[in-house]
Formats: sequence, C-alpha cells, structure tokens
Amino acid sequence: MPNLPQAEPCRLVSSDPALAAHSRRVAAMALEIARNLPLPRPSLAMLDQSARLHHASQVTQPSPLDRLLRDLSIATAKVRAGTLSRERTIALWAFHGIVSREPDPTIRKLAELLTLSDLLDEQMELDLLEPKTMPVIWRELGELRGMFSTAVLEAAQKAFPGISNTPASREWQVPVQAATASELVRGLAWSEHDYESLVAVAGRDPTLAGHLIRAANSALYGRTNPVRTIPEAVGFLGTEDTRKLMMALALRPLFASAGLLAVWKHSLAISRFCQGLASATSGLPYEEALLLGLMHDVGRLALHHQNRQHMEATARLVEAGCPPTYVEQLLFGKGHAEIGAELLASWRFPEDMVEAVRQHHRPANSSSPGAAALYLAEFWSETDEDLPSIRHLASAFSVLGCSMEILGKITRFQGPLAALMAA
Repeated sequence: MPNLPQAEPCRLVSSDPALAAHSRRVAAMALEIARNLPLPRPSLAMLDQSARLHHASQVTQPSPLDRLLRDLSIATAKVRAGTLSRERTIALWAFHGIVSREPDPTIRKLAELLTLSDLLDEQMELDLLEPKTMPVIWRELGELRGMFSTAVLEAAQKAFPGISNTPASREWQVPVQAATASELVRGLAWSEHDYESLVAVAGRDPTLAGHLIRAANSALYGRTNPVRTIPEAVGFLGTEDTRKLMMALALRPLFASAGLLAVWKHSLAISRFCQGLASATSGLPYEEALLLGLMHDVGRLALHHQNRQHMEATARLVEAGCPPTYVEQLLFGKGHAEIGAELLASWRFPEDMVEAVRQHHRPANSSSPGAAALYLAEFWSETDEDLPSIRHLASAFSVLGCSMEILGKITRFQGPLAALMAA
C-alpha cells in the first residue's frame, strides 16, 4: 500500500491549532492501542494518516467522497494526486458513520480504533471540567460497545490501564535518599538558621558545599576575588540567600539522572517565577513560593522509576504530541501532581502545600493560592505539560489577583536561585 505523499496530509490537516492537536493525540492513542492488535504493518501508516485527517472537511464530507469513489473503480486503487487512497478514504468514511457495513475486517478495525481513540480523547478533555477516574471512563466507554468491538476495547484497556496499575495503597518507589533530602529541606524551610548553623549544615555534605561555593562565584554576584571556603560563601551570600540555595541544592541529587536533570532545572525556574508572583500579588507567602516551586514536580521521581514498558509508552505518546500529564492519567490513573502530593504528605509537609501540589494543574478545583501560582508559572513557562484550559487559567488569575501584565513583568525578577541557575 503506497503512502500518501507528505505534502498532501499537511495540506489537509486542520488549520485550527486545537483541532490539529486533538487529531495528533487521537493518532498517538490509536497507534498505541494497535500495538495490542493483529494488524498488518501497512495498515498502521494508514491508521496514522486517517487519524490525523479524521476531522479534515475535504475528505470527510459525503459529496467529495462520492466523487472520489466514483473515480476509483478498483478496490486496490492507486494514490492519485491530491486525493487519498480508497482504503484510507473508506476508513475515514466508516469512522464518520457513512459506511455501516464495510466488508474488509481490517478497514472496520481501523474505523473502530479511530472511533474509540476519538471518544477517549474527548473524555480526557472533559476531565478539565468534570474530573473522572479512568475506571469510570472505561465503564462509560464500555457501554458504547456497538461502536467498536470487544477486541478493540480490550486492546485499549491493555494499552491504557489507568488506576489498575496504581491502587490507593501503593507506596511509590523513589530514590532512597529522597526522605533524607525532604527532611533537610523541611528543616531549612521552617527553622531559624544563623551563620554558624548554615556553615555546619553545608559542611556535612561536600557536594552541597561545592555547589554553594560555585553559586557564590557566579557572574550574577559580580565577584572579582573567588570564594574558596564554606564560611566565605555563606558570609558573602548572606544567611537568607544561603538557606534558599541550600534548599534547592538538597534536592538536586534526586534529579541527577539524565532523564530528570531537566525537571530539576525546570523546578528552579518555577521557584523563581513563583517568588516573583508572591512579590507582585497578595495571598502567597514568599517563603512558601520558593518551596512550592522546588517540590511541585517531585511526583516525577516516582514515575521515572516505573517499569521500562510504561516508560517507553510514555516516551512514544509524548513524542507524538500528548501532554505528559495527559499520558500519566492514561497509564497510571493519576498524574505527577497527585503522586507528588502523596509523597509530600508521607514526608509530613503542611497540608496547604500538599493541596497546592495536588491541584497545580487543576487550580479551579481548589482555593489554594499555591496551586494558582504554580499553574501560572507553568503557563508562562510554556512547558505544555497538560491540555490548555481557559477555566483553570481564569481561576488562577482570580485567586491571586494577577494579570497578563503582571506575568510579563515577573520574567525580569532576579532572586538567589538565579545564581544557582547561572552557575
């Protein structure tokens, strides 16, 4: 089966960004489900292209299809310039309900895969308005069995098991030093520290001391004579900046692997932005903003230690255009925000901070100013970790009394974490 020339799908894909993104997600899910079905390899390319074009009006309206099928007089039709192959057209046509009894079982299965993937993505989009667990979503989709076969539904449930992999009683696996790091962070966050005590804490960890000296020597502070000792670094930075930098540095070893270092850098950037929000708005304590930014993605530690099969599926889906939080919900039944909240609760962090981390992708579901600040920081950083939502964005602005103008000014905010990022 010849593939459609690359220029042709590009011409037909919807120019509406939201619809194009939806089509990419449907294609990604359909191909992931297809891994659990006995489909011939050529049909996977057909499935991918059909999914990406399943809302393209040029090929899904009856009249163009009627004309196209009249032109294609044989079942093995060749690809014509500016048109789709008969098989792809039939799959799209069947998806839209125009063909009710397609005799080719492969074509029927492709249409069913498109139908189920399309409905599943709609459910994930509705989760922004009305949260549902994956078992509820699968139960509701199971009631639509007339639209797809049992084999296709079971293949989808195998591909996206959701909460069946993560019962409420599960203890998430994290690096063994995570509890120690969290204890140090808590102590630095909520205890009084003078010069001597900070020097003593830094002196117990050579790695921590080394990074602290490097931060003190960063270009941001404009030193001409380099700092060489821990007491010099603490004295130059001051106790407050030292304490904040040490909180960030205490977490760095947890994100040391290649797959997580970017998460740590992202957490530093979000901390800076949250502190800027705390300075420019009301309702969010400055110290809490720092700690929230550092801890908000700690749930990714647990997800990073899942089995290889799930990590590979995550990589495929994210690369194909599915936001990370969306993928986490499909595969694990909960996202890194909820998992992170469970970890913080087990580490005895305050409940308001646990709530902020839990809802930082869903601030409209909570009155937490911390959740609102984290959402706005993620929004402004353009990380695209979740599906976009006007509802949650408006709620975050409202809770903090913030505006787009304020967000624009915060990008120039400088704080102690800027030194660490520069170093």
